[in-house]
Amino acid sequence: MKTIRILAAVGAICALSPGLVAQVAVLSGNHVPNANVIEAPNTMTNAALFTTVVFAGTNWIAEDGFIKMTTAPIRGIWFGSDPIAGGDPAAFLPGSTSDGNKLQLRSLLTAGSQSWSAYFQDTNGYHARMDFQATDNSQNRPGVTVELDTGFVTVSGPDFDLSELHDFEIHLHNGIVAYSINGVEVLRGPAVPLNNGARVIVGDPTGSTPTGTGSMWIDSFSFDNEAGPLAPIPEPATVALFLGLAALGIIARRHGHN
Repeated sequence: MKTIRILAAVGAICALSPGLVAQVAVLSGNHVPNANVIEAPNTMTNAALFTTVVFAGTNWIAEDGFIKMTTAPIRGIWFGSDPIAGGDPAAFLPGSTSDGNKLQLRSLLTAGSQSWSAYFQDTNGYHARMDFQATDNSQNRPGVTVELDTGFVTVSGPDFDLSELHDFEIHLHNGIVAYSINGVEVLRGPAVPLNNGARVIVGDPTGSTPTGTGSMWIDSFSFDNEAGPLAPIPEPATVALFLGLAALGIIARRHGHN
């Protein structure tokens, strides 16, 4: 299993010894990923595990055990591996859809924050995405929205508070994606066959309209590019309990894919 991991509360940057199978990057609460790219695009190449894109006027800091990213109007700030934005794909990529890929994120949004995302595309072109919205910006309802081949679906209940820490997971295998929140699978179905390059992105990836606002605080992040098959389908009652009275609604895609 090959795993790429950022943990905001543990140690300084390190790597496993060459004899171990997993590839791991660890980030402490006193450091942020150090391969910064100001104002993409660029021509920089490096061996860093994560490429970071930090537009002028945005900011991030490692503080209180969190990686705190703050965006600005018509700007973007994110980390991951992207062959287009920044021109630097970093030193890892997702695996194939048959190997399975899993993104896990523990994070919160500050009050009023909009248009934050976590998404990836495997090497076969299947794309999976979660969007996080603390308030309504007239293009996306508040809460957590996920993407299937049929469109975006809001999967959080009306009282879901994104200002509190939550665990989010995206697991994609053989073109089928399962989305989980706080250990409960809330939706699965066919992933979008986007086919525009393998990548992993976490942050405000817009850099345009609709712009992101506010801040995302990341407690931990991990990416596994040999995650294997999805878990068995959960009991419907478990999912219904998490969703509460909120109806699932497919909504229009609010902006182009990066």
